[in-house]
Amino acid sequence: MKVFIKYIFKNMTEKKGRFVLLILSIALSTALLVACTGLVDVIKDGFTSQLTEMSEGQDIYVVNNSDNPYFTEQDIDTSNLENIVGRLETVGVISENEKIRYVSVSGRKSYDKSIIEGEMNYEDNSASCMISKRIADERDINIGDILSININGEEKGFEVASIAANEGTFYGDTNNSFNIIVPYEYLNEEMDAHDTYNVITAQVKSGSVKKFVKQFNNANEFFEASNIGDISFIGVGTLNVSLYGMLSIVVLVSSIIIYGVFKLIINERLSVIGTFMSQGATKKKIERIILSESLMYSIIAGIVGSAIGELILFGIGRMVSPLAKYKIYLPFNVNYVHVIIGIIFAIILSILSAYMPVRAVRKLEVKDVILNRVESINKKGKAKFIIGLIIFVASIVLYEVDKKPSVLSVIEMIGIIVGLIMIVPTIVKLVSSLFCKIFKNNTNVYLAMNNVRTSKLLRNNIVLIIISLTSVFLVSSVGETMKDVVNDAYEEMKYDYKIQSIMASNDRISTTDRIIEKLNSIDGVDKDSICPELRTMGEIKGQTILVMGVEPKTYADMNLYLKLKEKKYKDDYEEFANAEDNAVVITEVKAKEFNKKKGDMIDIVVNSKTYTFRVAAIIDGGLYNNSTFCLIKKSDMIREMHIKEADEITFKVNGDSEQVMDEVRPYLYSIGVQYSTRAEDTQKNIENNEMMSKVISAFSYLAMFVASIGVLNNIVICFNQRKKEFAVLASVGMNVGKRRNLILTESLICVLWSIIIAIPFTLFVNLLVSNSLKYSGLLFDIAFSWTSVPVFSTLIVAIILLASLSTVRKSKKLSVVGELKYE
Repeated sequence: MKVFIKYIFKNMTEKKGRFVLLILSIALSTALLVACTGLVDVIKDGFTSQLTEMSEGQDIYVVNNSDNPYFTEQDIDTSNLENIVGRLETVGVISENEKIRYVSVSGRKSYDKSIIEGEMNYEDNSASCMISKRIADERDINIGDILSININGEEKGFEVASIAANEGTFYGDTNNSFNIIVPYEYLNEEMDAHDTYNVITAQVKSGSVKKFVKQFNNANEFFEASNIGDISFIGVGTLNVSLYGMLSIVVLVSSIIIYGVFKLIINERLSVIGTFMSQGATKKKIERIILSESLMYSIIAGIVGSAIGELILFGIGRMVSPLAKYKIYLPFNVNYVHVIIGIIFAIILSILSAYMPVRAVRKLEVKDVILNRVESINKKGKAKFIIGLIIFVASIVLYEVDKKPSVLSVIEMIGIIVGLIMIVPTIVKLVSSLFCKIFKNNTNVYLAMNNVRTSKLLRNNIVLIIISLTSVFLVSSVGETMKDVVNDAYEEMKYDYKIQSIMASNDRISTTDRIIEKLNSIDGVDKDSICPELRTMGEIKGQTILVMGVEPKTYADMNLYLKLKEKKYKDDYEEFANAEDNAVVITEVKAKEFNKKKGDMIDIVVNSKTYTFRVAAIIDGGLYNNSTFCLIKKSDMIREMHIKEADEITFKVNGDSEQVMDEVRPYLYSIGVQYSTRAEDTQKNIENNEMMSKVISAFSYLAMFVASIGVLNNIVICFNQRKKEFAVLASVGMNVGKRRNLILTESLICVLWSIIIAIPFTLFVNLLVSNSLKYSGLLFDIAFSWTSVPVFSTLIVAIILLASLSTVRKSKKLSVVGELKYE
């Protein structure tokens, strides 16, 4: 067994360049799979652990959503809670050079984490505070200095009495948003709390925290418990689907490469295989030897690829770490389940891809193999073409019969790609025959065309290039379309300014109402355009969804993108606006997903409480929050869910906007509120989409790189198989320069064929991908990016010509006598 493994390993490392290329192609596919499977977990687990650290190990926090936010431990059931800590909390702001910094002010009776300097008297009612070492260093603050903070519009000066380590509640401090701790008695007097709290944190003694939160919230109408470690993401799933789509392209290209490499391996070892056969080795035994080599490649590549995948996840974790500026990164743990999945995937990919060329050993004859006279191993072109044509045509027919987005869209897309791969070689062969007749008087072009016609490997190169070009054309098309769609969408948002980052008020009057009151008092603000929008995250049938509380009329006037005032939705939307019961507007995507129609009842879970709404209208949500939202009336959200503060307030300005904002700006800064223009919001959204597009583009470039490896490999195989042909041509007068021109002309013809096929193919793929995206919730039609054609066509020409240079060099060393000695 040891000798057997040693022999296989020697074969693997005999050609070091090929060894590296094969390991790389399998490892890259494995790495991308590991990265895709671990992406969401890395981000979610990382942020969850940070929240746990900042909460000082507590499981839940409880607040009172009634008109009176203050309560005590006796007001709630604490039988299954321990380590109960009550405190008073408020938020202040520091306004410096028109930049707002947020300060979370926590009134406590004790703090048991590490103290670096000073001492806090928690029973004192003076304006003293504790800050973190990070903030003390960043803002150059020492013990005894005064920290000025605006709280509820009033400037307060806090004397720094203590500096704590960067842990616990101070763990997430940044210069733009940090925490301070003040004596409980100080805030008790300032907030007139009468020895109560507005926040209680605790640990759950037994059972699931999630289950406890749900039971607690269902049992208490006005008290709301939240799971500190529970975090939801909308958008990561869409990114993950996109990454898996690009992964499938890379895997497809890698599979073709492995197929080609093992075809080359068999071609190079024909004499060795013949020797084995002459010594009595069965063909099945030879198959097992070569497949064992494939297994060895896959194990090594699987380990390397899994390591690369984990490194990618490690890098992503560091990139998204909010405290990276301070050299503090999200914790990262290797998920060995993902590693095992990666290695198993590498083994399956390698063995399945190698099986077909290895299986061809069964057709070899001992005499032909020993004399290296094997011309062709596989002659199943006609059957492959017919099957591919059936799949290709069936995919087109399915699309034409029903163009509506459905799960069939994904099947059609897979079918047309598989069909194209199977039919392209035969189509190129037939058309090349025609061109051979046209260019019969041009020797160089004729020979190149004829070689493309007769060489399956050159035609496989065309398939590889088509796949890589299609992927980059598709990504470029999606990127440009997204940019245009975002611009068009914001053009239909009728507002000039958006107020956001609105902090909750401890008063009976909400901050939102105070801002609206201020806007109504300023000349130049269009009073009818003031549109508050309350938001919270909820769940419908276990799916996370954005719940938006709006004023129906002003929201319809502002958000023309959703077309709520147009004939198609006007009557249903007015029914929603005038409904006396709890009514909701949902998107067509979600209505289909939840199997709901107009008039049905639907349960929305917010903070573990279940609220029942009647579906009053179903609309096309387009790209707005990926159609993952629902609308309820602002009054219902305040009454039912006790959410008082708007997530944003939009408004228009009549006349001189700068003059209006000169009056609005100081007030907004004094209460710690930020604002932006519509143009700024548009640009920010475009940048966010560009970031996702860049991530997906990296996969496309990777697919092109891997395809280039395959093309290089096929060119090498092709030259090895045609040495005799080149020797004959050399013997009748073809010199080195003409052989070089022939090889380069072949490569350029392959690229030309690829571009000619890739462009119309991508146009149709765009239609199928558009339907697939619509089915997954992204409602837009992809427009082909014509500007990307010259860029990527030039790039692929350069890559293929570079890949051809190695063959050009080998052609110079061709031995005519050596190749024709048996002839």
